[in-house]
Amino acid sequence: MRRLIIPAAILLLAGPMACSPRTTPTVTTVPEAPVPEKTETIKETAADREMAATLEAGKVVYNGKCTRCHAPKPVDNWNTEEWKPILKSMIRKSKLDSVESAQVTAYVNANCKK
Repeated sequence: MRRLIIPAAILLLAGPMACSPRTTPTVTTVPEAPVPEKTETIKETAADREMAATLEAGKVVYNGKCTRCHAPKPVDNWNTEEWKPILKSMIRKSKLDSVESAQVTAYVNANCKK
């Protein structure tokens, strides 16, 4: 009988401990800061990047080849119509190829007097 009482007592004492609810560690998360809404979305397209590259190349051509014979002229001194005969004459004299001609024309037209 002793053989049954001792194991039964052990089970009675250990039983409540085994069935008690276990606590799991909790992780406190910090809420993310709200993201401010953008009021204006700027989309940079491939065409925008290409135009920016063309204008930058035009500036390089203007400052490099146009200043070989004379000081650089402020582009915003003339409007688009006033630049047309100037560009026609100067492109021929400076022997710009078609790509350089298009680049410098785009640069001048983008930065001329409006």
